[in-house]
Amino acid sequence: MDMSRKTVAGVVSLIALAALGTAVNPASAGRPAQAPAAAPGAAADSCVGWKNAGSAPLKWTKASDACGHFGAEGMKMGYAWKVYRGGSICIRAKGFDARRKEFWSDPLCGKSGSLKIHWGNVAATKEIQVKGGPSLLRWN
Repeated sequence: MDMSRKTVAGVVSLIALAALGTAVNPASAGRPAQAPAAAPGAAADSCVGWKNAGSAPLKWTKASDACGHFGAEGMKMGYAWKVYRGGSICIRAKGFDARRKEFWSDPLCGKSGSLKIHWGNVAATKEIQVKGGPSLLRWN
């Protein structure tokens, strides 16, 4: 079969136009649609592992992990911290009482530490308040 270049160019143009009109990529036609891959450091990754925070002199500074944590009746949420630059700091951690009302723990001070605090049957983000000299820390 002998086709001219104009005919082939016209057929290719029609196929491309049809693909654009139906929002189908000709290269992926016939393959199932896939969700775009999450970029490194996307939200799902930020909910795992240690978070960075800092403290300023004489002021409570708040830090949140920006991730939802689901609790259950009688559950306790764990918090831990470690200063990697600077001196000792004081930490207060967010928790929830039996009525699901938010409260802050008594301050714990030092260069590192951990605590478990009542969380209860709520879904919320973990938060800490930090006070001390200028310091940088990691917490989870």
